[in-house]
Amino acid sequence: MHLQQPGGTLGGYATNPVDGVGPHEDALAIGDVTGDGKPDIVVVAYDKVAVLRQR
Repeated sequence: MHLQQPGGTLGGYATNPVDGVGPHEDALAIGDVTGDGKPDIVVVAYDKVAVLRQR
């Protein structure tokens, strides 16, 4: 995935495992789960969930 930089541009491709989920995610979804009006990324792997919040 490409993470957004503070200026709004996309950074380099990230291959690191998502914290708390690991390198083998089962599903990925995008939606406003924090209620701030910005899309967030939710990653699920078996019994673990990680939310990557938009800044």
